[in-house]
Amino acid sequence: MAAAIKQNTQIIGLSDHDTVDGLPAFIDACHRANQAGHHILPIPSVEISTTMGDLLVALPFPASAKAFIHSFPQWKKPAHPLQVIEESILRYHAVCVFLHPEAPYLHGFTRHGITEIHRKLSRQLHRYMGIEIHNWMTQIFFWNRQRKQKDLQMCNQQQWDLAEFAFSDYHRARHVGKNATTLYLRSLTPASFVEAFSTRQTRLEQSPPSFGDFIDAAATSIQADLF
Repeated sequence: MAAAIKQNTQIIGLSDHDTVDGLPAFIDACHRANQAGHHILPIPSVEISTTMGDLLVALPFPASAKAFIHSFPQWKKPAHPLQVIEESILRYHAVCVFLHPEAPYLHGFTRHGITEIHRKLSRQLHRYMGIEIHNWMTQIFFWNRQRKQKDLQMCNQQQWDLAEFAFSDYHRARHVGKNATTLYLRSLTPASFVEAFSTRQTRLEQSPPSFGDFIDAAATSIQADLF
């Protein structure tokens, strides 16, 4: 949180992998920061290992996030992504993002898997779905990075029409505020966040972190992912 304040970050989410145990403390930290005069929109989140790949569930609405945190341990793990997406969006007003796709070494969804899930979801639910095009970990594998990213963007533009995200995987405080996704919000509120997401008002930042950042982050074992 100190790093986010220093970087003047206005939107910050905590998404530990397969656990929501850190979210109450995260929400409290954001609340205390705002009481101190800062302006931060907290997005309680979780990175879920589904049967087809890792999926980010982001919960911008406080009441829904609280209910989700309470019910999360009841989910059967690993869950099927359709179950996670439908219940998260319809019951908890969440948005969901396919993380590090086409990266099997990171348990990412395949393009075929995304197409299969996309086909089975209603058009209404498509509005609340996103895809991570760039990820700091995939940057390390530079020999096929550009081709994969270009292919993903082409598939998204021609088939899926999902909200595009970049560099949502941060593992150290000093990465906060670097090379993220710009969202165009009318106001710093949960409803405006979801509106920007559902109307595809996102922009991918183009300049990647330094290669040293990648190596440093890859060698660090920390559970928290910030986007």
